[in-house]
Amino acid sequence: MNKTNMLDFSELIRFTEKYIISIDPVLQSRDYTTNVFIAVNTFCYFITEMIADNLAKYCKTSNILPRFAPRINMKNEFLFSRMILSDTKKRYMSKVLLREGHDDNKIDIKGLDFMKSSTNDTTKQYFKTLAQKEILEAEDIDIANVIRGTHFLQEKIENDLRSGGKHFLTPISVKEPEAYDEPLRNQGIRGVIAWNVVYPNQEITLPDKLDIIKVNLETEESIEELKETHPDIYKNILNGIFRNPDETIRKKGIDILAIPRNVDAIPEWVIPYINYDAVINGNITKFHPILKSLGIEIIKTESKAGKSYFSNIIDF
Repeated sequence: MNKTNMLDFSELIRFTEKYIISIDPVLQSRDYTTNVFIAVNTFCYFITEMIADNLAKYCKTSNILPRFAPRINMKNEFLFSRMILSDTKKRYMSKVLLREGHDDNKIDIKGLDFMKSSTNDTTKQYFKTLAQKEILEAEDIDIANVIRGTHFLQEKIENDLRSGGKHFLTPISVKEPEAYDEPLRNQGIRGVIAWNVVYPNQEITLPDKLDIIKVNLETEESIEELKETHPDIYKNILNGIFRNPDETIRKKGIDILAIPRNVDAIPEWVIPYINYDAVINGNITKFHPILKSLGIEIIKTESKAGKSYFSNIIDF
């Protein structure tokens, strides 16, 4: 069984810089990283010896057979220059300098929502770059820069949507309806039904990989303008959704629209009906655990949906 512990050597490094390196010309001539590696490995040597003695006592008092006792030891695996933890276990990001004593200079991100397959590639890459530049590799973390960077993405998402761009839509794999206990509770199925109603000559055949977008077409009144601007689409939605024999379809209307991957842009008629707040928030919330770790307060609304928004309030 492996047991993992993280040791913080930052104070020891600062002590070494102040009282050892600063008074030794030879050490001063070396680059900073080399001195850090030497200091950390020196500390690890002493700690390993100390832990070995403690583990030997533990094995003896626990009546572990002498031939098994040497198997219980300390392994020094990683050296991180910085690590950001979240409230949920196994979700963190770090800058790795060494792995088992060898150079392993890389960014390591584990379990965080903005790196999962349910996040579009544009948001994923943006937050990865923001995290690397402003958090993991910054000499000092500037919270204002992180907030500004997140605000910038909000504006970028809205501008892209209003121009018909698909860069910030949610990627999803949708199975056949029979694969779900309650198909209409699945947003992918609802999105596909909506698309097939609007475009009966370009039907989506399941299973398929699609992009979905949240829209505000949940009542018959909400589609009134389409009667003048897009009469064919209006008629398709009216008959296929709001006059559908299935009561569940009638009640839900269209809150999700699936868009096939071979369609280059969001259809022009959809743009006024996009639920901009939901799409933007759906992208930004994936970075909330990191913002919260930095002390940025996340505010949750009292509404039924209970959406969360980041603020400029810093918790010290």
